Amino acid sequence: MDSHQRRAEERIVERVAEQIVEKLNPLFDKASKPHTSAKAIALVKRFLTSALVALFCSLLLGSLTLYGVINLEGARVLLIITYLIGVGGVALVVWEKSRMFKIVSIVVATIGFGIGSWLLDAWAIKTKDRHLNAIQKQGLAQMADKVPSKCGVLIYVPETSKEAQRYGKEVQAAWQSHGAKANLIYGAAVEPPVGLVVGVHSQLEPCGRFGGEVLSTMTFGLGLPARIQDGFFYADETTIVIYVGTKPPYD
Repeated sequence: MDSHQRRAEERIVERVAEQIVEKLNPLFDKASKPHTSAKAIALVKRFLTSALVALFCSLLLGSLTLYGVINLEGARVLLIITYLIGVGGVALVVWEKSRMFKIVSIVVATIGFGIGSWLLDAWAIKTKDRHLNAIQKQGLAQMADKVPSKCGVLIYVPETSKEAQRYGKEVQAAWQSHGAKANLIYGAAVEPPVGLVVGVHSQLEPCGRFGGEVLSTMTFGLGLPARIQDGFFYADETTIVIYVGTKPPYD
């Protein structure tokens, strides 16, 4: 941000503070009006500045989370920082007030920003798409290299979930990144599952046993919780199905 833009923003904050103080001036004693007005302007400016910083951090947090730039843990670290900025800004504004006023203000700010942070976290989890990280992509590619020659892999996604379709394409791209093949199919014959399912004809068959290895690697090695299903509708003796279902509420 260059100096001209920064000065323009400072003038905007100052004008807003002056307008607020003009509305509050009738409450001040006329004899001490100049001194009180100056203090009030400074107080409001500090509050507006801290509020703008907290708002910027919140919007940044939401954007980064929705676009998958940061993971859930990183997003929550930013959320905690935003929370501390908000509470700290309120504490700075009321620092010169009476002890009781400071206590009440900080308690209210702590509760208010806490509820706001919790709601923002819940909203981000609910609305953001699932994404594979670099380790998960590499792990799926390495697993694809081990598929027995007589077994094929199909990746199914539900027709009713755009989010699952986008996630399924990520899974397909990772699986095929070393040259393996895995067709993406839009499933409509059965109710889509929630989360990831490895579907096999039977775990007693060679391809079914390898499906168990895929499940174990995804769940315990890559942090992609999945479950295996024998007698899967779309699977036969030579097919392993990775069904990318709808997004679980915890994901």
